[in-house]
Amino acid sequence: DISSHNLLCEALACITPDVPVISEEHALEENEKILRSFPVFWAIDPLDVTANYAAGGNAYSINVALVENGVPVLGVLYFPGMEELYFTSDDGKAYKQVGKEPPRTIHVARVHDGTQTAAIRPDTHATHAPAEENTLKVIFTRGQRRACLVATGEATFCSERAGFCIWDSAATYAIVTAAGGTVEQHDGSPVRYNTALDLPPYFVGHPELLRHLHEVHPEHNLNEIPVPTKRKNA
Repeated sequence: DISSHNLLCEALACITPDVPVISEEHALEENEKILRSFPVFWAIDPLDVTANYAAGGNAYSINVALVENGVPVLGVLYFPGMEELYFTSDDGKAYKQVGKEPPRTIHVARVHDGTQTAAIRPDTHATHAPAEENTLKVIFTRGQRRACLVATGEATFCSERAGFCIWDSAATYAIVTAAGGTVEQHDGSPVRYNTALDLPPYFVGHPELLRHLHEVHPEHNLNEIPVPTKRKNA
């Protein structure tokens, strides 16, 4: 974690010497001071899901985002264990690159009738939306890979509970929105990255689908609604 932190901070200082860095590896006081004082900053997680890395998994990632006035406008997220790179570009689009293959544009899944697919934590026993038998599949995976699966359209949506911080998901916010999706709180309000280091629970998905979820169960945290599912590991 520290080696990756030092490498990223040195590189970003060369690119944008006047833009501060909020990092998981910085002291809490330093991060909070930057959040209060600077409208533009980098948000980085040098090694997200460290426990997965230590256990020999492949769902850990390196997350880098540029935040302007509470909105991540640039995102780069790399999964070294899978050689998967997700990033935004100057053309306003989001891309995925696997290994040395050429990058390809990605887009969130369009709203459709029939089976939906939720990306959820492996330790989650309840899924995320009301559904009838065989209308919701789930993909179990860790960290920011859930939102990345939504960005590529492999999953329809994910619902994240409290516990993420700015550095965890700022990069995926930029990637998902560039891929045509949205990230919003469970009550439908936007997620902003300049009010607190800790983030509220939020949804990731196509804007029309999230509007539908709020209409169906506006009073509930959909993390707590158990439904019949088909399951798939990732």
